[in-house]
Amino acid sequence: MKSTLFVATLALGFLIPAGVGTSTAPFASAPTIAHAEGTVPKSGTIGQGCHWELNDNDTTLTLSGGTLPNGSFDDDSSPIVNDIRAIQRPDGSDVSWSETIQPENITKLILKGPIKTGTSAAKLFYAFLGTKTIDGLDQLDTSAATDMRSMFDNDQALTHLDLSHLDTRNVTQMTNMFFADYELASLDLSSFQTQNVTDMDYMFSSDSQLTTLNFGQNFDTQNVTNMNSMFEDDPQLATLDLRQLDTQNVKTMASMFSNDLALKTIDLRGKFTTGKVTDMSSMFYNDYALTSLDLSNFDTQNVTDMGGMFTANHALTKLDLSHFKTPKLKTISGMFNDDPALTTLTLGNDFSTANVTDMGDLFNGDVALTEVDVQKWDTANVTDMHNMFKDTAALTTLDLSHFNTANVTTMNGMFAGTSKLTSLDISGFNTGQVVDFGDMFNGAASLTHLDLSNFVTTGIVPIAEMVSGGAFNKMFANMSALKQLNIAPFDSRILSTVEYLGQDATTDAFFQNDHQLSELTLGPNMQFLTSVHDGYQGDPAAVHSPELPAITPSTTYTGKWRAVAGGTTTAPGGKTAYTSDDLVKLYAGDTRPAAVTTYVWEPLVTLGQPVTIHYVDQRGKSLRATSELSGNVGSSYTIKPAKIRDYQFVKVSQGALKGTYSAKPQTITLVYRKTTTPPVTPTTPSGNSNTNTSNSSSSATSNSGSSTTSSTTPTTPAPTLKKGQAITAVKKLALYRTPNFSKHTRKFYYAKQPRTKRPQFLITGVAKSRAGHLRYLVRDVTPNTQRTGQTGYVTAQAAFTVKTYYQHAPKRVKLLTGTNAYREVALKHRVKHFKRGRVLRVKKVVTYHLTTRFMLTNGTYITGNKAQVLAQ
Repeated sequence: MKSTLFVATLALGFLIPAGVGTSTAPFASAPTIAHAEGTVPKSGTIGQGCHWELNDNDTTLTLSGGTLPNGSFDDDSSPIVNDIRAIQRPDGSDVSWSETIQPENITKLILKGPIKTGTSAAKLFYAFLGTKTIDGLDQLDTSAATDMRSMFDNDQALTHLDLSHLDTRNVTQMTNMFFADYELASLDLSSFQTQNVTDMDYMFSSDSQLTTLNFGQNFDTQNVTNMNSMFEDDPQLATLDLRQLDTQNVKTMASMFSNDLALKTIDLRGKFTTGKVTDMSSMFYNDYALTSLDLSNFDTQNVTDMGGMFTANHALTKLDLSHFKTPKLKTISGMFNDDPALTTLTLGNDFSTANVTDMGDLFNGDVALTEVDVQKWDTANVTDMHNMFKDTAALTTLDLSHFNTANVTTMNGMFAGTSKLTSLDISGFNTGQVVDFGDMFNGAASLTHLDLSNFVTTGIVPIAEMVSGGAFNKMFANMSALKQLNIAPFDSRILSTVEYLGQDATTDAFFQNDHQLSELTLGPNMQFLTSVHDGYQGDPAAVHSPELPAITPSTTYTGKWRAVAGGTTTAPGGKTAYTSDDLVKLYAGDTRPAAVTTYVWEPLVTLGQPVTIHYVDQRGKSLRATSELSGNVGSSYTIKPAKIRDYQFVKVSQGALKGTYSAKPQTITLVYRKTTTPPVTPTTPSGNSNTNTSNSSSSATSNSGSSTTSSTTPTTPAPTLKKGQAITAVKKLALYRTPNFSKHTRKFYYAKQPRTKRPQFLITGVAKSRAGHLRYLVRDVTPNTQRTGQTGYVTAQAAFTVKTYYQHAPKRVKLLTGTNAYREVALKHRVKHFKRGRVLRVKKVVTYHLTTRFMLTNGTYITGNKAQVLAQ
């Protein structure tokens, strides 16, 4: 009986007019109606006299008449759902949450009019996840609404919306209005009047099936200030014509078209202006299909953030931003990141980076970009350059000579993967603040040398920064062409100390796969991490190694490193040879060399078999004596056919004019024809088939790498002079930096001088060029000249120098300068001074150390230096 009475009372309750037995407060929910214990109401009143009813096993919700409750954008649910649940599950009720209305189970919404919204329609139909249709939207009066934020948000099954009768004249906010309506393929907004709307952020975002958007003539956006992510994540949207959108007051367009994967064309001309926009970050992010962009009407003078603006535009081949003016720009991180088809990027002189602080990932992944002009960029305020040029695999040149990096803290991955970059001058980089160099040059496979002798790495000392940083991990890994590396100022000691507690910052894989690295300069503060102390929080069992590649022994190298130590890179003078592992161990401990030291691959010098040159006429008759060239195995030679009187060189009948010395003898036959005129293009001075360093009838050069030296047979036997002896130049003579003579290694020339002013040298060592030619390592000891003290290499050919001191006693000598006579052979205790021109009688010559003295007939001594005396 009790149950029957309840049903009757409930039925009667729905017939009670508004104001009778219900609250008269605006939008107040109907009072809870008594119901049988254990039952949940399926109908009632919400808002202001709006009747609701659940049917079809709670899959259909009908809303009839009255005014719907106001919504709040901050609520987690629809106001409709909230009010119905308040009826179904009042305070103190034992009704479970699952027994109340579940909007995800509602497949159909029916509106029966007349029915109104209040001033806020925010989240009115929010998260009806299973609802496919909303019938009767034409019965919904929204004239009072000013807020439609998230009105249809997350209606993921909704396939159609008839918005033709929606009154939007008073609406100011449309944020998230159609967000995440996954099945909605088209939207017709031709009836919308939006002249008062200020916010449209995320309005159509995440509508994964949306292909068509129709904006009517009254879709007025002149007062909109926020279009952030307005069309974001609409992967089926292929075209957008936004010419009628008046965006004169918009301040943010961040992610506006982000992740529109099918978007091929977008028209942003007409009223689409950007004069007040400050944020364009990720605006076209991940628009895979976009093939072109006309941004010629963009005004960017107020933009501060362009980070990620064109990231992942995989089909975009050209981008003209020459008109961009960016005086307020602060962030461009990832602006052109991952644009693999982009070949041409045009940035004008007004693209200012004076205020930019973040350039991380700027060109990362732009594998087709062949040129980046950043010469005029002001980078004084930049703090982040990580991955800036990473994987710009088509770049061959990069001018960073004007970069100011004084404030940069991260350079990890900056040039990683720049596989075609053949040279990189970063000698002007200030790295005092940098805390992370990890992967900086990893994969820069065409760089042959890096001079980082000005780098400062003390920035890695701050422990707090290093905990998450990579320090030097893989800094030079996979630089397959790298031959020369100078990291003398590097300081990595902090990584091995007990105070350092980081996990990732190491010198691991520092040189990984750098198999061509043959010259390495290290300083006393470079300490490789091969083990860790007790305070280290990383895996104590982890194997740490810079992975300096082992050197493969060959016919050229021994397979070990040796310090230059007073020698040369081709003839190192260090006492100890090191394997790669030994060298790492040397710099892993606390007894590292105290001075900056350069290590090179230890050369294995092997003299090759001679190259014999024959000179014959066209019948094979010998025209002159054969000559021979010699040099070390692997070094190259070049033969320049000599001039033979009345003959002209025709061809090589055996061998070639260029080659390399080997372990087997080689024969070259040069064929000449008789002529009545001198050769048309003589290669040597007339009447002399020899160079000033050769008596071979063919001039030849021999080199290994870029150096060039004579490979021909000396005119005189090999000198027998030794370290400590003095020589004097009698001809024009060049001083070289290395034993391998070329214009690149030449320091300067000594001009031919009168006898008393000839350059004098002290031999401090003897060396050979790669081609096996003897050189003297000398120091200029010419008195009172600007070049006194200069050191270098000169030729050992006897035609260019003579011994500075006489070796035999003449009967008389003529003094070429004023000269003193001494009582002792050491030229101590002066006895008398003789004027220039005086002729003196000599008793004998006396050797004093590696010099000579003349003893005069009166028993006194004068110098035997040929610059001061002349034998008579």
